[in-house]
Amino acid sequence: MPKSPPTLGSYVPNWYLGVSAPEMPYFGATSRFLKMGDKFLTHDGKHIVSFSHDGLTAMQNVCAHAGSQILSTPGLQPAQELSCPIHKWRYDNVGALTHAPNFCNHAHVALARPPQSMWNGYLLGMSESDARQSLAGFGGQLGSGYCDAFHARNFTFLEEKVVPVPYPRTLMAINYQDGAHVPLAHPTTFASVADCESYAWEMGPIDTPFSYSIQEVRAHGDVQGVAERALRMRMHNWRTLEIGPRPTEDDLGWASLHLWLKRELGDAPRPLDRDVFALWAIIYPYLMFELYEGGLLLAVSHLVSSMSEDPSHTNAQNPIEFYVHNSVPQDMIEPLKEKFIRAYMQSAHEDDELCLSLYAAHRRGPIPFRRTYHEVYEAGDQHLADWFHRNRI
Repeated sequence: MPKSPPTLGSYVPNWYLGVSAPEMPYFGATSRFLKMGDKFLTHDGKHIVSFSHDGLTAMQNVCAHAGSQILSTPGLQPAQELSCPIHKWRYDNVGALTHAPNFCNHAHVALARPPQSMWNGYLLGMSESDARQSLAGFGGQLGSGYCDAFHARNFTFLEEKVVPVPYPRTLMAINYQDGAHVPLAHPTTFASVADCESYAWEMGPIDTPFSYSIQEVRAHGDVQGVAERALRMRMHNWRTLEIGPRPTEDDLGWASLHLWLKRELGDAPRPLDRDVFALWAIIYPYLMFELYEGGLLLAVSHLVSSMSEDPSHTNAQNPIEFYVHNSVPQDMIEPLKEKFIRAYMQSAHEDDELCLSLYAAHRRGPIPFRRTYHEVYEAGDQHLADWFHRNRI
């Protein structure tokens, strides 16, 4: 007999298993594309994103003739005409058919387009009306400048990394909404900078096609002291176990980055309040924006099903785009990029370990007791479950 779907109303810890919600593809940021004619194949292989005089346009990666995929390698493609590899049909930068060998009636043929709308310089896979309805209030409760602080025009693209997600995508989104794990899973990375007593939340509506939440986390007052204590503890463990290289300040991830920026920039103005360590925003279900260090650094990540014949719900990827604010001096960008990506990936690895541990427990079968939420740290966790409950398909 088929298993019955989980009862979301109980909010058991593994409510997410077997539950899905409307997908919203992410097609990229205007600041990522530098040359007219640039093409990008999304990491799920479904859509081609093109940069032209009309801006960004997303098109289905399906030839209008026999349905062949046009591009096969995810990522940025050379600036060239789109050509189907089977029958050599060719399309221009906005998907209009320009050449169809041996066919007569092909006027007005074009590649199909998914729903799409430009929001804050990002091309999202939702209609204009859904964007207005779902994201109209974004940032308005926490701060008047918070929505604009995320805008792609403020940033320069640095690099993209694509990492596997060997557990359900929803579990990563749940963990993203959970502040209670920060001091426990990230004792010398996030927790050495983030003041875990300073959480502030903004929640979007849950009765809309898509929704969002934003977490504001401030830096605590003595990052230097906490970092020094953390380094002494690491040094003690290293001397005791004698495993690996000698610890240095660089091993402290976000604390190392924070202290380096303080030395290099001093009291120079930041795009946001310098005491705002992080703004963590998620547009449900799987698009995440992370601002760090008073708005100087931005990571944009999204969770997609990877190109594979394996239908497993753990078969996913997390493409992560790294950006730096345009106000950062040019001579600082390279060392800042290195420190930023190192800190980010260090804490991402810790999150993976936590999610894998939870998934190992949760997939053993239904967990019957009602989930208990921390009213501050996990407020977004419950909000996400409520939205899934309203919009499950």
